[in-house]
Amino acid sequence: ANRDNAIGIKGVATQVKIMAIRVVPNGDERDKDVANGIRYAVDNGARIINMSFGKKYSPFKRVVDEAVKYAESK
Repeated sequence: ANRDNAIGIKGVATQVKIMAIRVVPNGDERDKDVANGIRYAVDNGARIINMSFGKKYSPFKRVVDEAVKYAESK
């Protein structure tokens, strides 16, 4: 939504930009892809990361945890 064109909706955060990153190819979320997505987002200026996953078990959770720590350090 463009806040200044008087058409449609107006968002509440004027300066927000959204960086959409797809890390779940074909519905199978793999830990390495999630970790790479986190690192990519951070390295390209993301200040907030919002993720939602449905998998109950993460076989390589350590890789994702390391990426989250990397993001926190930035």
